[in-house]
Amino acid sequence: MVSPPPRRSKEFQPLDAEQSRKLLHIARGHPQEALFVLVLATGMRRGELPGLKRQDIDFGKKVLYVRRALTRLPTKLAREKGVLYVEADLKTKSSKRSIALAGFAIEALKQHRTRQEEMKHQAGKLWQDHNYVFCKPDGSHLNPGYDVLVQLKRLLKKASLPDVRFHDLRHSVATFLLSISVHPKIVQDILGHAKINMTLDTYSHVSPTMQREAMEKLDELFEEWNKEK
Repeated sequence: MVSPPPRRSKEFQPLDAEQSRKLLHIARGHPQEALFVLVLATGMRRGELPGLKRQDIDFGKKVLYVRRALTRLPTKLAREKGVLYVEADLKTKSSKRSIALAGFAIEALKQHRTRQEEMKHQAGKLWQDHNYVFCKPDGSHLNPGYDVLVQLKRLLKKASLPDVRFHDLRHSVATFLLSISVHPKIVQDILGHAKINMTLDTYSHVSPTMQREAMEKLDELFEEWNKEK
């Protein structure tokens, strides 16, 4: 009988293109360099990246398949099982998606694969063959907290960039794509949003720029007619 309070969206602070390039420059040589390249090329979630396996990447087609994520167990259950993170199915149908990869992401993944083979050779019998794209020196999965989030914070500080959340990198990708006039439906598919309204509402701040670019293109279409007046 009572009207619910308005839903408040979380504020986010996406990096711009220059800041993103600076982050990747500082990340060069980092064990998870390719992970940070990939998040800025795909907008994948923090749990999805450590759950990525080799069979999920088709280098020939230049496509990546998001099929699972690493999720943190409740404290009591984690103690019982002796593990903190486990592989889990993605929550929604839209989260299971394919993402076409940009050339710079493909190149970063290929270089990472070569380094990983060297790491596997060094580990020898200690290597755990789980096929994770991003893993620890023994082949086991990364910790989405320390190995991903904490490393991002360190890189941001080293690069003198704003102390953004990992999720803000995802927002950065969406903002990039929309600002270069990529159709919102495509952005929705890449991010794995369940509904396009979520994409449009979340990134409504990009709309004025898109409108201006649209009007400039419309101007071009009618340029010859306007000259005849």
